[in-house]
Amino acid sequence: MGLMPRGNRRDYWTLNWLTESPGFRKVKPRDRFLGILRYLHFQGNSAAIQDKEHRDYDKLYKVRSVLSSVVTKYQSVYKPNREISLDESMIACKSKFGFRKFMKDKPIRRGIKVFDVAESSSGYVCNLKVYTGKDDNEMVNSPIFDVVVDLTKPFHNLGDNLFFDTLYSSALLFKELLKKGIVTRNSPCKHERSS
Repeated sequence: MGLMPRGNRRDYWTLNWLTESPGFRKVKPRDRFLGILRYLHFQGNSAAIQDKEHRDYDKLYKVRSVLSSVVTKYQSVYKPNREISLDESMIACKSKFGFRKFMKDKPIRRGIKVFDVAESSSGYVCNLKVYTGKDDNEMVNSPIFDVVVDLTKPFHNLGDNLFFDTLYSSALLFKELLKKGIVTRNSPCKHERSS
């Protein structure tokens, strides 16, 4: 579906001779697929903290276990080169929820904002954090400072070179990363990459 975008999910099972994709019908019937998609849950509502004012409330509680598992797997199956980069990406999404962002300078302008650390040469994502809005409970210094320090934890004391644009630049951050064994490089130009 990612390779052949359609306007509607049902269009993948169309019988129209001009636009049909017979592979989808061979793999799974349309109604079965839509039923699974409709009722697919990774976390029940009963296990979540429902009070949005509670300090442990997680806006991503429905997918947190899967997201954590995927990031752990990213880190366990591949050891990146010493040159890594940190940037924000956008995941296209038209759903309406509180942390959907608009970023005019990105190829994907509306969607879910994700901070990620990737290997500079291949683009392999090594760590990521979904931006769910300002969170005063977690902030120790500045939002950017905390995001960078948190995302670079797997690379502390490895002597990796971290590249990022001026959005992340601050003397306090440079000192903190240097203490943690990460050499910082400020990219002169901002490169764009979509997820």
